Amino acid sequence: MKLSLRTLLGIVAGTALVMAFWTRFGEYMLALAILILLVVVSASFLCPKHNYLRTSRRRATFAIAAIVLFIASLGPAALVYTTYDPDLYEAPKAKRALLLVYSPVGRCMAFPGGPLRDGYLMYLRWWMPQRIAVKDIGWGVKIETKHQHVYIGIN
Repeated sequence: MKLSLRTLLGIVAGTALVMAFWTRFGEYMLALAILILLVVVSASFLCPKHNYLRTSRRRATFAIAAIVLFIASLGPAALVYTTYDPDLYEAPKAKRALLLVYSPVGRCMAFPGGPLRDGYLMYLRWWMPQRIAVKDIGWGVKIETKHQHVYIGIN
């Protein structure tokens, strides 16, 4: 794949735009990206003779997989954070970094209801050590020990 200057500038501009609005509108950006990518994949199956849609299907499928892996990475990231800072208050920079990256993912849990949300909470609980509780608070996730807690999803 050749990378032109125009493509590189587009990637940089897109990244800057996402970073500018990530903390406030990240959950909507994730949902909109998934919907657009699903439309591209669906259109590529409906019109299989178009070369552009066929090549777009591969890219869209890769992008969907990347978004799903990013959302799933909240479990290992929370495990690393709670292992590094077991009382959830001694490392404010690590806490800020975790919340900056994963607050929109925590808010994404407000979109689905029922079994999907319960499954994601069960996935997060599976990653946590036994002394750490994971609770659904409606608009995010609460990770708590006996003395401290972290809200992932609420600004």
